[in-house]
Amino acid sequence: MKLSDKIAAHPTSRPFFTFEFFPPRTDQGFENLVSRISRLSGLHPIAISVTWGAGGSTKDRSLDLAGVTQAEYGIDTILHLTCTNMVPGLVDDVLHAAKAHGIQNILALRGDPPRGQEHWTPIDSRFSRGVDLVKYIRSSPEFSSYFCIGVAAYPEGHPDNQMDDDGSLVILKEKVEAGADFIVTQLFYDADRFLQWLQKVRSQGIDVPIIPGVMPIQTYSSFLRVVSLCGVHVPPSIMADLEPIRHNDQSVKEYGIQLAVNTIHKITGRGDIRGVHFCTLNLEKSVQLVLERLNWAGGSPVMRNKLIADSPMPMAPTSDLIITPTNATTNAAVALASKPTVECERPGRGELNNAASWDDFPNGRFGDYKSPAFGVQDQWGGLGISVHVVDPEFQSVFDSIFVIDLVRRIGNYPAATESPY
Repeated sequence: MKLSDKIAAHPTSRPFFTFEFFPPRTDQGFENLVSRISRLSGLHPIAISVTWGAGGSTKDRSLDLAGVTQAEYGIDTILHLTCTNMVPGLVDDVLHAAKAHGIQNILALRGDPPRGQEHWTPIDSRFSRGVDLVKYIRSSPEFSSYFCIGVAAYPEGHPDNQMDDDGSLVILKEKVEAGADFIVTQLFYDADRFLQWLQKVRSQGIDVPIIPGVMPIQTYSSFLRVVSLCGVHVPPSIMADLEPIRHNDQSVKEYGIQLAVNTIHKITGRGDIRGVHFCTLNLEKSVQLVLERLNWAGGSPVMRNKLIADSPMPMAPTSDLIITPTNATTNAAVALASKPTVECERPGRGELNNAASWDDFPNGRFGDYKSPAFGVQDQWGGLGISVHVVDPEFQSVFDSIFVIDLVRRIGNYPAATESPY
């Protein structure tokens, strides 16, 4: 189903949410991520999104993951599609494959420079900006009416250019006028600044749904890295709060959860924002706790103790607090009979590997390939996290300095009786 239709049909009294995942690098990670998505689907997201590697570097895995979530779990899926390194013909191939999988939602993005390149350059001259993808899909008789198209927005500006707010709004409006149905924003941590930007967007006549990107802080080091790559502003109060707990992963994680809750409360307090987009980093516990604290995740039924009467006694006909021994036995037997059988895991795939939160702290995983969070790190799909790679010429200089210093250090050790060369 198209996301625009789902948003329109969603009750205005209850905000919606979406989850973003990236395809893991390994088969084991892929399998574990599918299990993770299966658990998160119980929270009832309105849709999930699957990112796209530069130039289709994750093409097969992205399509496989999107196909599984769409067909097997019945979760409407948004497939990211970028312009980076897209050779002629690849865009059509992807759109045909998405349609074959029943995927109706595309997030059209320019994308970041491919790994190893500092500057972005188009491969197919037809696609140099996200708006080019929007125009192409809308101009196709086969795809125009089939796909719902989303685009990216940058409330604090795109990190790759120095364009002012007015220039950025012109580009965003161009995307919407070309046929975009919804907008997903880059993550941010300054809610006041976001709301100011939102007011400017609406003043330009842009009225499609805007879905803010939210990334709960996982660890202090990953937070600093993301903030640096995105170029987003962090209020001084947040940095001051994090400073004394920066070495305590659990405290930072807890702070990140509550910060996300507070931010979401603030931005959804306005009628313009009806839902949020969670950047999960393929982790589940933080977003689950955020949703529980927001009371968006539903809840377990209220359980009340019942009195088993020793003998028949007068009671109100509608009372459910007293139960007879016969009824208690019958209810217990029915519950046991209907309890699902838990299949035993294969050797090596027990609780350690499949627990919901065993890799809650990615900086402590040592890159375990079994984790869904282990994947290519340019998975952001162009939503504003730009990875700037060191120029090869400078890298060569750094390597030379390192070797010279290493030779000097080795020569200072007593055991170094001869030159390393």
